[in-house]
Amino acid sequence: MAIDSPKKSFSKRYGYRSQPKEITVWEDAPESLRHFVLDTAVEMGYGPHALRDAICSVIHTRPDPGNWSEYPNVWGEVEGLVYNCEWIKFYDFLEKVIMECQHAGPMMVFTM
Repeated sequence: MAIDSPKKSFSKRYGYRSQPKEITVWEDAPESLRHFVLDTAVEMGYGPHALRDAICSVIHTRPDPGNWSEYPNVWGEVEGLVYNCEWIKFYDFLEKVIMECQHAGPMMVFTM
């Protein structure tokens, strides 16, 4: 295989592997995970309003009617709700987002 193969990452091209890490967190949703999920959802096309609808549905709270502009208002509300909810509710939120993606298909994120 050519050294400059774009299909494989550096570590795969050269056979490097990470050492298995001990599991240190069992029942939690660290901030870095919550951040990753929100960033990934945005990259997939979810907007702040769709994410707010999802998290509010999970934690049974009313969206702030005073927040109507996507950035920074609704996005800030989403971050606050996601970063401050119980870890089990965060995983419920994650499952809801995944299920909505699976049910709606590839164009789902552009139609919400």
